[in-house]
Amino acid sequence: MEYLKTSWFILLLARLRDWLAGCFRGGLFWRFAMWCWAAFKNGFFYRFAVGGEKADSLWRGSLCYRALSWLIGLPARIARAVCSAGAVQSSFLAGQTLDFAVRRAALFCGAAAVLMLVIPQEMWDNKYSLALGLCACALTVLSRAASGGRSALREIGFFPVLFALCTFLGLVLSTRPDMSLRFFVFGVTCMLFVLAVAGAPRSPRELGNIVFLASLGMFVCSCWAIVQRLIGVESNGILTDLSLNADMPGRVYSFFENPNSFANVLVLFLPIMLTMALFEKGGLKKLWYLAVFAAGAAALLMTYARGGWLSIAASLGVMLLALGPRWTPLCVIGAAAAVPFLPDNILNRILSMFAGGDSSIYTRTYIYTAMRRLIENHPLFGVGLGADAVRNAVYAEHVYDAEALFIHGHNIYLQIWAEMGVFALIAFVCAMAFAVRAGLQLRSDSDATLRAVGVGAACALCGSMVFGLTDYAWSYPRVMVLFWFVFALIPAAVRLKNIREAR
Repeated sequence: MEYLKTSWFILLLARLRDWLAGCFRGGLFWRFAMWCWAAFKNGFFYRFAVGGEKADSLWRGSLCYRALSWLIGLPARIARAVCSAGAVQSSFLAGQTLDFAVRRAALFCGAAAVLMLVIPQEMWDNKYSLALGLCACALTVLSRAASGGRSALREIGFFPVLFALCTFLGLVLSTRPDMSLRFFVFGVTCMLFVLAVAGAPRSPRELGNIVFLASLGMFVCSCWAIVQRLIGVESNGILTDLSLNADMPGRVYSFFENPNSFANVLVLFLPIMLTMALFEKGGLKKLWYLAVFAAGAAALLMTYARGGWLSIAASLGVMLLALGPRWTPLCVIGAAAAVPFLPDNILNRILSMFAGGDSSIYTRTYIYTAMRRLIENHPLFGVGLGADAVRNAVYAEHVYDAEALFIHGHNIYLQIWAEMGVFALIAFVCAMAFAVRAGLQLRSDSDATLRAVGVGAACALCGSMVFGLTDYAWSYPRVMVLFWFVFALIPAAVRLKNIREAR
């Protein structure tokens, strides 16, 4: 934690703390505050949060972990046993298949990301992501069967597994299982990609190859968004309050149909592109990642997604605190000073957040009220998996008062709570918190690729979690798959670090 001690902001807080301590030390208030702090430090939540190693050991020592690890490793053991048979072992085709899986499993994961980033929405079918996930998992299993090694379950952790269990319960306990089944398949697709991406790379170089391929997809979709802006995009009154944003051009969406969903995809990948540019040793690759980041940042501005702008600012803020805390106050002051020099349409778009008559904000008040009422009716297990089940329950229980069509909760936390209940919400938030913590802990790793991927993916998750406060981007299933793809990069990096340290 030495980097925190050198931060100007932290030193200012320390001086303020000392001043307050001098004012209250010895008094009743001070003794009560110290008692509360001591009670908190001795409590379960503090010890669990700061004692990551102990939490990991509890998870790895559990019967659930051993059973699940055995189950996940079963396909690889079966494939290894089949390939060890005499006839198959001498088969040229079997040998070539295993060799292909070992060398191409990680590359296939990156190629899958490219396809999910560049196929236009009108040509996209969610069966594609399921097929890609199954193929990626199959290659990972065959690679593990040929070269040995373990799955990434240990690095994925307990809370993502708990969230996966809640996804299954969301289907079983759904008020409309027929509506929830399709969304359960989307959840299974995400699970497949987490297992594949976290377990496929055998070295930091292969992990870097996954990110490089993803950068190709990012560059293509960002450039297409810029082309859309040059050609011209028709303004849409459904997506923008035209009375408050009359001078704003049409919002670009690239291949994702909705500018907010495209903005969330950019928020997921831009921090990784920036950290790769910072830590990459090759000059050409540095320039490449900087070019991808610049194109993506320009596209993000052109989406006019206020939540996206706020989210990328949060991502970069976390990155500053992690990598250069002493520069944080100066960067914040510089960013604030640059606001008046923004183009008028962007500045007006920012200021429209504080306008009382903004229709998107106005409609969200009705949506959030409906979600609150629905959650009050189903707090523990929700109404069922998927936006369709939530929408059906909203109208069936008459909790929505607005005339506008209810699509989803426009907030990822309310949506998860309404779909799967409070336990799923806790599991999701804890899964993200522990993943961010694990990613930021890689900032001092000796390998540049692990450092870049860990910090970049952690900052990306922070930004996406902020984005989730204003929108529910998972209404597009492939955006949800890309979210879990980025999440899986962190356990992949941690797994490679653990393998290196075990040697």
